[in-house]
Amino acid sequence: MGADPTEIRPAPELSRTVTGSKGSAVRTAEDGSIATNNYPYGDGFDFDGFAYPYTVDTSESAATTIQELYFTKTGDIDMVITTELGDTIRIPLSETTGSWDGFEIGSVKFEDPKGTNASLKGGWAGEE
Repeated sequence: MGADPTEIRPAPELSRTVTGSKGSAVRTAEDGSIATNNYPYGDGFDFDGFAYPYTVDTSESAATTIQELYFTKTGDIDMVITTELGDTIRIPLSETTGSWDGFEIGSVKFEDPKGTNASLKGGWAGEE
């Protein structure tokens, strides 16, 4: 037998206040804009592993900031992120898949310090 529908409550993450461009909560009858993760620029990458280091190149678009970075295939390599604020973060990847969206990324470089020649596949999305 199923749960009583009167006892079902939305998850807390679905009940958050959405703030509009004026800093106040957006109401359904209000005009305004809502910032989303629909970035206008992006591309995929597919590196064969024989020419490290690789850099994610955003120069073919107007994007200057990578907002989301994802991997569908990695090996035992290092990712070096430089944020828009100039911080550099080295992250070892080992057969990792997933995504990064917590940083405003200025550049991304992949290095192969162990000489594994691992292939790398993924993509990015960003904005000006």
